[in-house]
Amino acid sequence: MSLQGLPDSSRIWLFAADRVLSESESEALQQDLTMFVAEWQAHGAELTAGFELRYGACLVIAVDESQAAPTGCSIDKAFRLLQRFGSEHHLDFFNRLLLHRPLCTSSV
Repeated sequence: MSLQGLPDSSRIWLFAADRVLSESESEALQQDLTMFVAEWQAHGAELTAGFELRYGACLVIAVDESQAAPTGCSIDKAFRLLQRFGSEHHLDFFNRLLLHRPLCTSSV
């Protein structure tokens, strides 16, 4: 599901990669995330979620908490997916010391 189908009140997580993903990396990440959000659950309850990869480096993941709220374990699964993907593709989605140009915040 894209972010367009989720309400504005959805909980979001923003991640910025330490570099722009190649086209093949972008496609692989989107495939992984499509499967992940389709099966994402919290204590057996399906989560209504979506994501968008923008500008090749900025990832937004969102959950409609009015349907079911994510739990710590379910959130950890999303973080582990990004850690695994980053390790496989030499990317870092968790470097808080990076300063990004307005690339990730440009208007759409």
